[in-house]
Amino acid sequence: MFGINIYKNISNLKSNTLALVISVCLTCFSSSLSANIQVFDFDDDDLAKRFSHLTSILRCPKCQNQNLTGSNSTLSLDLKQIVYEKLKAGESDQQILSFMKQRYGDFILFDPEFSRDNALLWGGPLIFFSLILFLFMFWYKNNRIGTRASEDVRDLINTRETKND
Repeated sequence: MFGINIYKNISNLKSNTLALVISVCLTCFSSSLSANIQVFDFDDDDLAKRFSHLTSILRCPKCQNQNLTGSNSTLSLDLKQIVYEKLKAGESDQQILSFMKQRYGDFILFDPEFSRDNALLWGGPLIFFSLILFLFMFWYKNNRIGTRASEDVRDLINTRETKND
């Protein structure tokens, strides 16, 4: 009887330890799952629309192909705060975009403006496609099956005519 109680106590101890480990793990890992949500208060609907527009055309430098609106990285949160503060200070959209371009380069914009620095980026696909088209036309002209067959037939006819003569 004494031995049976020891086994019950050990099994209770194991289940209590397991419950403690599970609750500690859930507590530790649940804090990393909490979202960091910023709320920006605007006095004017126009400022809110401008903020929404600016954060949608600015790219998050850390994320891959995401705008500031869709990104929750700490860098994008900081950039949203900068845009918010500049809008509240009365700066125009162009001034804010110029500041961002000066600080992060043309990469910050989803639709960068055409300039001498990025001309190859804009014209590269057209040059590449034209080169491929030219090479295909050159290859097609020199490797047409019908042309080779007619040349072979002409050679065969010429050899027969020379043998008959």
